[in-house]
Amino acid sequence: MGVKFKNLSFDYGGRPVLENISCSLTAGSVHAVLGVNGAGKSTLIKLLAGFLKPVGGSIFLDDDNLNKLSLNQIAKRIAYVSQQQQLSDLTVSDYLLLGRKPHLRWLNGSADE
Repeated sequence: MGVKFKNLSFDYGGRPVLENISCSLTAGSVHAVLGVNGAGKSTLIKLLAGFLKPVGGSIFLDDDNLNKLSLNQIAKRIAYVSQQQQLSDLTVSDYLLLGRKPHLRWLNGSADE
């Protein structure tokens, strides 16, 4: 799956964090997002995961505009693990099953069928 950011912009309460970011990430390659604290690295990842909406520009997964996909459709293609520490009783197996959630239907088997 390739990812393309096209003129992507985002702000928090009018304070610009990302301005007109454009780049393409090729499927099968390793990419890194580097920058100082507050540069917008986490914001960029949250935009890609669909948790935030850009104030300008677009994000494409392959040729699909992220703004036109449901959160369930995005979750089938993008995995996200928060950097915030969560205290919970979930096991590693539980976390792995959470990653399958978008692919499962309640009581009716797999949504992949």
